[in-house]
Amino acid sequence: MLRDIDPHGTVEELIASGADLRKIGSCSRKRKDEDGKVAIIGCLVRKWCELDEKDGKGPKTSGKDGAGPCRKVVMSIKVMPDGRKHVTRVVLDCFHIPGYKRRIEASRTKYGGGLVQIVGGEGDEVELPGSVIEDKLVPGQGTVRSHVAQEIKTKIEKFPRPGEKYNLPGQKIAMEETAKARAAMRDSAPARLLGLEDDDGSQIPEVRP
Repeated sequence: MLRDIDPHGTVEELIASGADLRKIGSCSRKRKDEDGKVAIIGCLVRKWCELDEKDGKGPKTSGKDGAGPCRKVVMSIKVMPDGRKHVTRVVLDCFHIPGYKRRIEASRTKYGGGLVQIVGGEGDEVELPGSVIEDKLVPGQGTVRSHVAQEIKTKIEKFPRPGEKYNLPGQKIAMEETAKARAAMRDSAPARLLGLEDDDGSQIPEVRP
């Protein structure tokens, strides 16, 4: 589950969902109103973000049509003291990438250093570290189940948008209830639906031939 301060979407998405931009993070810079009070908390790591999505210029398949929070496949390469290279691939929400990159690259030593690269994004199929279950028949023990490490081809799911599961689901409920309330108000004023009322609520005189 996202924390409130994590970016949940673009400013436009969150305004449409009715979220309070002073409390809910968004893919934008921090902004203050005329009184110096925080109007938009934005993204806490925006100045370290190197993704095109932060300016709405990412791939159309990423985030919200190329803008806002998204998921990326990140590959890290670390050179070990014995000269071996340790390669790892993980899927991260974009706002976790700057901290991850800083930790890996801070491990630079006289033996080498860490390197972080983005190698995939939402909708891509990549091989990620995982495991499969294997059952073997062992004499005297019967069937023994074990987990065997294996690269597994995985399709990268999209970052949930506001109103979806794991991202402000309550906002969707609020929007749905608001829509129901508006529909009920319309249903309670059949005259207006029939065009017999002005927008100000005054009754239009019926004209007879």
